[in-house]
Amino acid sequence: MRLAAVVAVVLGLIYGVSSGFRNAVDKRITSVKNSVAQKVKPQYLQVHATSATASSEVAGDPGQSAVDGFTNTFWIAQPTDSQPILRVSFSQPVAVDKLIIHNGRPDNYQSTNRPELLHVIFSDGRVSDVTLKDDPEKHTYTVHSGGKISSMEIHVLQVYKSFAPSGTAIAEIEFYERK
Repeated sequence: MRLAAVVAVVLGLIYGVSSGFRNAVDKRITSVKNSVAQKVKPQYLQVHATSATASSEVAGDPGQSAVDGFTNTFWIAQPTDSQPILRVSFSQPVAVDKLIIHNGRPDNYQSTNRPELLHVIFSDGRVSDVTLKDDPEKHTYTVHSGGKISSMEIHVLQVYKSFAPSGTAIAEIEFYERK
C-alpha cells in the first residue's frame, strides 16, 4: 500500500514537471475516454442518397420524393403494386446503421397504405428486416449494413391498410452511419 502511494506521488511529480509525459498521458486518457463514449453513446452522421427509383409510383409522387430531404413530399407506389420496392444509391460507399423513417403521407395519413414490414437488401448482399410503427411521427430503426455499400433496395413486404384502396406511401427516409 505504501509502495503504491510512493509510485503515485512520483508519477504525479513527473506529470507536473514533464510536459512530454503530461501530453502523452493526456492523449492516452482522451483516446480511452472517446472510445468508451462512442461505445456507450454512439454518434451518427447523416448520409444522403443521390438517387432513388421505385418499382412503381403515382404521378406527381415519385420514389425520389422519399429521399429528397423534405417531409412534406412523399413517394406513393401504385395501388396495384402489392410489394413496392425503392432502390436507393449513394455517391460514395457508406455504412448505413440507422434509418429515420417518416411513414405514410403527411398531409392525409390515413388515405394511403403505410409500410409495416420492410426487407432491406444492401448492395453487398446483406439483409435486414425492419418493422415500422403505424404512426405519422418519425421513428429511428437500426439496420446495420455490415460494411460499406453503394446502394440498397427497400422492399415493402406488408402494409398497414388505409380505409380506402390506395397505394403505399413513405414521406421520407433518412440514412445514418456511425461516426
